[in-house]
Amino acid sequence: MHSKAASYSAFQKFFNRCLREWYVQYDQGTSFYYADPPGILFTRLRSKKNVKEASVDMSSWYFGMQQEGIHMSSLLHGNSLASLEFDSLKRNAYGNKKEEIYSTLHLGYDTWYSSFIAGSILDGYHVAFCHQYDVAFNSFYHFGRVLEIDFENLKTFPKFRLLTGNLYNLPSLLDRELFKCIVLHVTTKNSKELLRSRIIYALHQMLITGGSLVVVLKEPGLLPKLRQYLPFLKNAIGIEKTDDRPTDGYKRYTHRPVSKPYSIGGIYYNGKQQSTIPVTASGDYKKSVTAYYLKYDEGNLVPVVVGLEKSTGSDNYYYHKRRNPLVVTSSWETEFDIYQESDLSPKLATISTQLKQFVVLNLGQTNGNYYANGEISKPPPTNPNTQIEVTGPNYIHTIYKRYKHSPAGGINRMRLLSTKTTSKNIPVNPHVYRTEYTSANVYYWKEDSRHTKPLLLGLESTDTAYFRLNKDSSEWESCGKALSDLNGELDRENCTWNDAHVLDISQKSNYNCPSCIYKQVKVTNYGDNCATSEYSYSHLVGSFFRFKDGVTEQTGINFPQSTTLVFVYYYPKGSEGIPLLVYLQDSSDKWYQRTSLDLTEWTEVSQGKPDGPTNSSEILQLLKAKLPTVTIDISKTDAQTGYEDPSEGGEVKQQIKVTRQNLEDEYVGFSHWVWIKMVSYLRRSNMVTLYLEYHLIPFLKV
Repeated sequence: MHSKAASYSAFQKFFNRCLREWYVQYDQGTSFYYADPPGILFTRLRSKKNVKEASVDMSSWYFGMQQEGIHMSSLLHGNSLASLEFDSLKRNAYGNKKEEIYSTLHLGYDTWYSSFIAGSILDGYHVAFCHQYDVAFNSFYHFGRVLEIDFENLKTFPKFRLLTGNLYNLPSLLDRELFKCIVLHVTTKNSKELLRSRIIYALHQMLITGGSLVVVLKEPGLLPKLRQYLPFLKNAIGIEKTDDRPTDGYKRYTHRPVSKPYSIGGIYYNGKQQSTIPVTASGDYKKSVTAYYLKYDEGNLVPVVVGLEKSTGSDNYYYHKRRNPLVVTSSWETEFDIYQESDLSPKLATISTQLKQFVVLNLGQTNGNYYANGEISKPPPTNPNTQIEVTGPNYIHTIYKRYKHSPAGGINRMRLLSTKTTSKNIPVNPHVYRTEYTSANVYYWKEDSRHTKPLLLGLESTDTAYFRLNKDSSEWESCGKALSDLNGELDRENCTWNDAHVLDISQKSNYNCPSCIYKQVKVTNYGDNCATSEYSYSHLVGSFFRFKDGVTEQTGINFPQSTTLVFVYYYPKGSEGIPLLVYLQDSSDKWYQRTSLDLTEWTEVSQGKPDGPTNSSEILQLLKAKLPTVTIDISKTDAQTGYEDPSEGGEVKQQIKVTRQNLEDEYVGFSHWVWIKMVSYLRRSNMVTLYLEYHLIPFLKV
């Protein structure tokens, strides 16, 4: 969700201001800076020899402590981690002590982590700890968008705090037992720092009695390393994935607590307890839980069957299915006639008829058809007839390609599970599978011939919802409730992913790229000792692919990918000069000129092409040929003979005709005419040099 003021640049500017203030205060000897509003605590990221630094009392920033003391608040019921399926946290283990607010602490430090937990912060109290500033910013951005932050009316986050600091200084920052749940997100990259006895022990000291430490492993290979810390982990759950169980086209996850004794007090999905699965109906449940999904449901969005292992026998389960798998809040019902996994196949065949609209969008497919799993040649066993038809491209604003993906193969509506490229799966955040769409549009820059960098995703139902890729292209994020400027959004994304920055040939001093507004273009007057220095300016940036004259898009110049430096030549000299000539020095070594002053098209110079950017005589000859000029002498009033163009230089002097016009109130006007060549006129203030088609009327009192 977007606040109207919550643009990405607004988040960047605010966070950078906070960082600068923290650096200033640190230089002055303070140990922390608390930005309130919105509620961000800055402390040092590094510590010498891993020693603790000055402590920060939690009353400086924790919920309800700053003003009237700690106060009573309702507790989040259920797991706060949005993507942890069917956990074993005891739902009755948490009870608020009087006058205390208990919260959930999140730790981890990649950008995926920040978006991973952002969707769970609307319920309960949450604290996110980051020990890298880039992840802290991404967390602030994701959380701020969910909470609809408005920088014009900034307020403290009511139930969220963001902390930055050193992992080894955690006990000094979080010195009270106020956390009912700590979620530790572990990846291969951060496992060496997070999976340390010192860290695990410190986290346990922050938990309330009955609280839980939940360890989320992004890679299954980390499980052996985690096991050495099991003495500290009292509620660890092991998850085993098995493909094509109970039949082709499905996958099974087995959730089994790895430490004993244990009992499972509740089953949760997406942070919500599935209370209609009677896990405690016969007392404490101490066996495993299985969950089944479509195999091509990469995000595990739609659980179709849940199995509770029976306490006696082998391969004996109580199975439960959702009454309506398309409704998140739908209740579960027990399948009393199914006892073993081998009996599930007929039941799943019936369920799959309700799932035939589920598709994975193949972003790289630009024609023909593909199947529901996004594959071109191998359909999924569950929905083998569902297909997606791709048509296009249709060109948008001349430089963008749009490919339309429409449901086919027996369906006229589709539900999107995720998208995919040749190398990875890209989910949509927030999830959109609950909405039926008539088509999906994928936008590319016209120069992206391999279709590897999609710019926007548009999903059409009654309205069109637009999504852009996040910073690391790991997921699609919403562009907001409405997208009023499709072209502008495409321009910004084009700069981000293709470095297709825009050259503004009207500029004669440094400026920011008109599309992304972040990349600065350096403009230099070329050569102080060059005869063309008053006419030429060089534009330097990482790469150019498009150009404008002010707000008007120009066409006709094909910028090679290596173009970083462009020379623009103006005529006449001075502030009134018009850009008439462009030189690409890099690999192309080409010159381009305007076809006409009233058109936006440019053509390559074929005759009289200068041999370099400083060849003044050839350059000026091209400029003057494109825009012949004369100088008007307003002191001339002889309507009988006129006068000769007083401009210096030039082989042929042009004759300027003067006509007299008597006006009211004792005034007279004189028109200065020259009839040589029709040239469109663009009026500039206080001009001395005048273009041919225009006639000037100076008014004199008689």
